[in-house]
Amino acid sequence: MSIEYSGKNNFEDKYIIKVEGKVIGNITVNFESRSIMNIFIVPDFERMGYGTRLVKHVEDLFREKKFPIIRTSTITSLEAKNFFSKLGFSIDNQELGLKILSTEF
Repeated sequence: MSIEYSGKNNFEDKYIIKVEGKVIGNITVNFESRSIMNIFIVPDFERMGYGTRLVKHVEDLFREKKFPIIRTSTITSLEAKNFFSKLGFSIDNQELGLKILSTEF
């Protein structure tokens, strides 16, 4: 399993996750707004921890940049709410997620 930088489109950076050389998912982030914009895992690879690994990778990138918080874009599905909640994000009534990474920056 590897996570690689895939490139930039407008203000968003994309990272892909590969298993045995095959791309099985991606995550798109906007460092300017400090947000996860999108995450996708191929259905056959869901619930195997790959989405969590992508989010943890992005959290590490945010910490390296000394960003104290990370946001998610609108979360509309119950599955996505549960996923981000399990990773420590609080979901507000407008369905936006927020996680405090550090109070020391």
